[in-house]
Formats: sequence, C-alpha cells, structure tokens
Amino acid sequence: MKGQEGFRLPNRIHDIGSLVFQAKQWSQTPSVEDLWMAYLARIPMERTREEIHALQSWFYQEVEEQGYELLLI
Repeated sequence: MKGQEGFRLPNRIHDIGSLVFQAKQWSQTPSVEDLWMAYLARIPMERTREEIHALQSWFYQEVEEQGYELLLI
C-alpha cells in the first residue's frame, strides 16, 4: 500500500482549543489519548496506516513538547 505523494507531518497542531473542547465533551477528565482521538477524527480517511502511525508519534511528541496536556486540566 503506497502513501499519498507529498505526505508531510504538520509543523504544529492546529486549532488545539477545539480539540481540547471536544475531548472535554467526551470525558470530565480527558487524557492525551482523548486529545489524539479528537485529532484522529480530523485525519482524511485515505491516509495509510504508516502515515497515521507517523502522525500519532508526531502528535504525542508535540503535545509533550508544547505542554498541551496542561490544557486538559
């Protein structure tokens, strides 16, 4: 299975506020995994497993580096 041409990881997480809002609607005490699930819902269906795995690795690293988990509190 070949990925789409020109696939690149984003520079940063866009619209983190709406992701946090969505995660908080799912759970009173949302986790980083809930944040990922909200982000995953926005990923186009045609992405390959390899692309999604790369996005997931990038996402968790970005959340940790930027301290976005503090927004979940």
